[in-house]
Amino acid sequence: MGSQVKEWRQDSPDGVQGKVRKAEFVRRLLGSLEIPTTKPPSSVDLRAYPRYLHIVSLAAEYTRGELLGGVRLIQGASGSLRRCRSVLLGTSFALKSVKVTSESLLKVAVCEYETLVQLDHPHIVSVYALFLEPEAQEASLVMDLLPGQSLYQLLSEGYEFSGECYIEAEVKSVAQQLFSALFYLKVKDIAHRDLNPANIMLVDSQATLIDFQTAGSLTPSGLHGVMGTSPYQAPEMWDPEGYGAKVDVWSLGRVLDRLMQSSNTPPSAAARELLDWCRKSDPETRCSAKQALGSSWLL
Repeated sequence: MGSQVKEWRQDSPDGVQGKVRKAEFVRRLLGSLEIPTTKPPSSVDLRAYPRYLHIVSLAAEYTRGELLGGVRLIQGASGSLRRCRSVLLGTSFALKSVKVTSESLLKVAVCEYETLVQLDHPHIVSVYALFLEPEAQEASLVMDLLPGQSLYQLLSEGYEFSGECYIEAEVKSVAQQLFSALFYLKVKDIAHRDLNPANIMLVDSQATLIDFQTAGSLTPSGLHGVMGTSPYQAPEMWDPEGYGAKVDVWSLGRVLDRLMQSSNTPPSAAARELLDWCRKSDPETRCSAKQALGSSWLL
């Protein structure tokens, strides 16, 4: 390029010929440069799932509202949870958006949607649509708007169900709701695998299980892989031979035990018996969700 600059400087009279030479030099110079695009091409092809590439854009169907919080992601990418409103219906929903920075994150978003869309239970969050947006490199799930707080937030803030402390009757109500959800998941051959206080929403004393990023389909050979949040991981998750739905029972037992510990009064014998049964190290001797619902404490 240095020789080109020298040539132009030597032959640059004020006449028409000089202007033509200058224009030609600029054309050749620009032609030799690699001008970067405003947006680098993505390494993740969202078109691998064409059924979620909608003709009508997300922005045309839903208006985004205020930020409700961040999203806990297993792959470390960024995500957000916002209120959104259907342009057609005027109904409010929650919009869970995730930056798709890898193939694995794309699969997680699609699997979460395809798991939840087949479920219909009063204590499991519902999902209504998945939008994959190649331009923004985002996957967005339209879900139930749950205006309460997670159990983790409530415990962190010293929340009390009623009065001065958690009382056993209210913990029992939450237990009945969540064991019902786990029994339903077992019938559907699904394990949540990350049942912890952050993934339980409480709205007017109604518990709802959320966040199915790590959910897995149960097979005769069992599930594999260590998932979830310490200290709510069942011990058999490290078993190379696999594990089943009772990992969620272990996790719920830990959650309920934490609630009981926040009470000023010790749990009843029936409650203590069920909590101990839920947290048996050997899944063969641990209760199932169905057995928990039939225990003397929850009947």
